[in-house]
Parts: sequence; structure tokens; C-alpha cells
Amino acid sequence: MEKSLEISPIPPFSLKYTVWALKRSVANEVDSFKREVFSRIELIDGKAVLLEVTQKGSNEEPKLFVRALSKEPVQELEVKVEKRVQKLLGVYVELSRFYDLVKGDEQVFPLVRKFMGLKPPRFSTLFEALVNAVACQQVSLEVGLTLLSRLSRRFGKSFDGSSSHSFADPSRIVSAPISSIRELGFSFRKSVVIRELASFYLKGELDDESFEKMGNEQAFKALDAIPGIGRWSAEYALLRGLGRLEVFPADDVGAAKNLGSWLGTERKLSYEEVNKLTSKWGSYRGMIYFHLLLKKLSEEGVV
Repeated sequence: MEKSLEISPIPPFSLKYTVWALKRSVANEVDSFKREVFSRIELIDGKAVLLEVTQKGSNEEPKLFVRALSKEPVQELEVKVEKRVQKLLGVYVELSRFYDLVKGDEQVFPLVRKFMGLKPPRFSTLFEALVNAVACQQVSLEVGLTLLSRLSRRFGKSFDGSSSHSFADPSRIVSAPISSIRELGFSFRKSVVIRELASFYLKGELDDESFEKMGNEQAFKALDAIPGIGRWSAEYALLRGLGRLEVFPADDVGAAKNLGSWLGTERKLSYEEVNKLTSKWGSYRGMIYFHLLLKKLSEEGVV
């Protein structure tokens, strides 16, 4: 089964910058960006669907061409694929107010101009966002993403026998022994939390549509109440899972370090200091988070 569709993002839009804000590291094996093509295996109705996205035209007049392949029939595949791409790549997020906010800022605007077309990416599900957060707790981003890639190789689904895999399937995780997660390199505690998250998701307790309807405070409290999900993980999921751009995960060690370095201080910033320093960007703190991530990746020669 194959479907092709064309999407016209709200400009400006850069597939490259948006995908790297989603991918974050070469250690991420779930999201691929090779020869200007973004590819990812998505689970749609429990079936592995290979998505391939290419951008044509400039960032100011962008067109995305999407190819979806499935070995099994999926009802309304075209509609569901468009929704996934829309969510993953933020194609319809309107950022004109953000650009108006920063265009007079001598510090921010050069950064925004360098990565013009970056849209805020999101994980496919809240489950994926939370597992990402758990995997990256108290370890480097590189280590966390390496562990996630192992998890996806073990519990994800491949397409047509390829070496690529979808993000880990919660239905496979929930029936697995803790030892099968631990042997991938996760601590016992993280292994338990990941399996519990899979169970919560399958029971509908992490229903994306329900959380979408919640305000930030309500969603934060609901996430923070989950065993193994603290303040940082909840804020991370608000931004990367629910697309709340007013959130800058202030407990994120890497993000705080990126912010401090950019602002000219090498000392470790406290949670309160990060919130105070980012307050001037109000509803678009999350966009600063993504731009600083790309700045770091650019300095490392990745982007």
C-alpha cells in the first residue's frame, strides 16, 4: 500500500533544521535524514508505515512531498499520515509573532536568522516523549539516545525487513520482562518506569487527545504525578510532546548549559535563573530552546 501527498507548510520552513531539532544526534536511529530526505517508521493503527519526506522549493515557498508505504492496509492512511507529519514537523505552526518579538533583539535575531525556517518538532506520542525523557535523565544526550535506539531495535517494528525500526512499541514493552529492558543498558528503576509508561499508555492514561485539551498547569500536575516522572521530564514532555512553546525545560542540564554559554556565563544556572533569563521570550521560550540546540549541533559540525 502506497500513498503520496503534498503539504504546504506555513513559511518560512526548513526541513533540515526541523528534523535535526527532532533528531538531536547521530545516535538517534529512529529519525533519519540522508540526502535531504527525512525518513521514519511510524506505527499507525499498530502497523509499520515508512514515511519519506522531501522538501522542494525555498524556505519561503516550501512544499513537502510525502511518500507513505505500508505492507498492511491502513484505513484513511493519507489523512493519518498528514496528521503525523504535521505533528512531527510542526508544519502549520504560525511563528510570525515570534519573529516580530525577536527581530529587534541584537542577541537573539542573528541566531533566529541563521536557522530560519526551524519549526518546533514534536514526538508522535506522549508515550514517546516521556520515554525519551526517562532515558535521558542524569545521562548525556548521546548516551540517552543510544539507549533509546537499542530500545527501538528490540521493541520497535521494522518495515519490509529493513534495519530501521519504529520507536519502541508499547504493546511489546508491556509484555516483556524487566530484564530484557535492563540488558539494553537501562537501570532497574528506569526499566520499571518505561514498562509502566507502556502500560499507562495502553490503558489510555496517557491519551494524547485528553492531554491536548489540558492547560499547562493541569497537564504538568498529571505528568508529574506519574512515578519516575519529575519536574524536568514533565516540562520536557510539555514542550516536545504537547508542543507548549511557552515552556523551556529549566532543569535540562544541556539546555541550561547552552543558554548560559550563549549568554556569556559558564557557571551552572539554577532552575530559577533559567526561568528568569528566558522570561522575556514569554510564549516562545521553547523556540529559544530549539534554536540553542541547533546552535550546539552546528558548533559540533552535525548541522
